[in-house]
Amino acid sequence: MRIRVPLRLTAVRRSSRWLRDVHSTYLNRIWVDSLVHDPDALDLLVKKVGEDRIVLGSDYPFILGEHRPGELVLSMKSLTDAQKRKILYENALKLLGVRKEQFL
Repeated sequence: MRIRVPLRLTAVRRSSRWLRDVHSTYLNRIWVDSLVHDPDALDLLVKKVGEDRIVLGSDYPFILGEHRPGELVLSMKSLTDAQKRKILYENALKLLGVRKEQFL
């Protein structure tokens, strides 16, 4: 029986020599969605990635997501109103390079 995990880790180590910075510095280049199904998971995501890189997720057209997209975000007492606005729509506008006025 062959164990594959060490081989994959070796491949990751080999490919990482082309990375100029430590892995955590690349987080500011990654966008993630808010569909995590759990308040604690969303809190952790905000803590690790930051509210500036989280956009609203829905899993549409599949029925795996929230019935009302954004319901979890809106229910979070640990998030400020400004953080909720960022996650619900402001970050998506920023990611797509559009202005809010285009939708009013």
